[in-house]
Amino acid sequence: MTPLVSICVPVYNVAPYIERCVRSIMEQDYQNIEYIFVNDGSTDNSVQRLKTVLTEYPERKSMAHIYHNDRNHGLAYTRRVTIEKASGEYITCVDSDDWIEINYISSLIREAIASQAAIVDAPLIEQYAEQQIYYAAYQPTDSIFRDCLMDRVSHLCCKIIKRSLFVEHNCFAPEGLNYLEDRITLLQLCHYAQKTSAISDSVYHYQRQESSISFAKNNYHFECLIRYWKVAESLMRSWDCWQQYQSICLQKQIEDKSCLMLRCTTDSRKKHADIFREHERKYLHTLSSGLKVMAYLVHWHLWTLANWYQKFVNWRDNNRK
Repeated sequence: MTPLVSICVPVYNVAPYIERCVRSIMEQDYQNIEYIFVNDGSTDNSVQRLKTVLTEYPERKSMAHIYHNDRNHGLAYTRRVTIEKASGEYITCVDSDDWIEINYISSLIREAIASQAAIVDAPLIEQYAEQQIYYAAYQPTDSIFRDCLMDRVSHLCCKIIKRSLFVEHNCFAPEGLNYLEDRITLLQLCHYAQKTSAISDSVYHYQRQESSISFAKNNYHFECLIRYWKVAESLMRSWDCWQQYQSICLQKQIEDKSCLMLRCTTDSRKKHADIFREHERKYLHTLSSGLKVMAYLVHWHLWTLANWYQKFVNWRDNNRK
């Protein structure tokens, strides 16, 4: 069986990386693939480079489709467009600065067919300038939804997913929620997926960039965090499971807040110090030691000590690399 697989690629100002990305998806050893590219208002020559690479693969070019947003909408909106434009039985999302190994699609689809799983996870390697960090594929447990709430299910990328999960249940992030977009999407997918599985014989390469949205923590990240938990609570109430998972959610809110506090500017730290404060004392003890220190300092508005602690953590992490 060779069901159609749609590779969905949002494109925005990734000129230095897109050629490697496109070559990796064009050179897959699985044949029945369509390629959906959506340009989100790029201001560099990303699309020109994309088109140039496509000419190198004439046998695949007819299955490649390039669409253009009317303006820059952000990742959440553009990811949704790529999936809505797709027609494959299975979807896999690839960010346009990442790349995949040659047997990535064939390994995932083979496992999806064999296990009849709606979601199949692959290992991921975070690519830094001078090092790589390997993460094994998520191994399904008896509570994948709980694991997803605790952020133990990795990125939306590095998976193959039944397209019907997205479209039949409207499993998309709200427009504008470009930070934590994958977490809110996965939360919905994991709620509806009846079976998941994993592979170990191919890898997704995730390019870490210092300028990416995942590094520069500021007010926008806190606004997305607040919005994420509002949307998550609303969804769980509609699924009638908020009371079951409320304690886990409140604990995770404090952890998420502390993680941002470790990586944000002083102004952002002060502005958002009191979000989720009503639950902070109750769940401080659940944090790891490093996050607990920052959470305590922010809780008591000890800004100078918080700044020094942030510098220490940055120095420690840089020396580990």
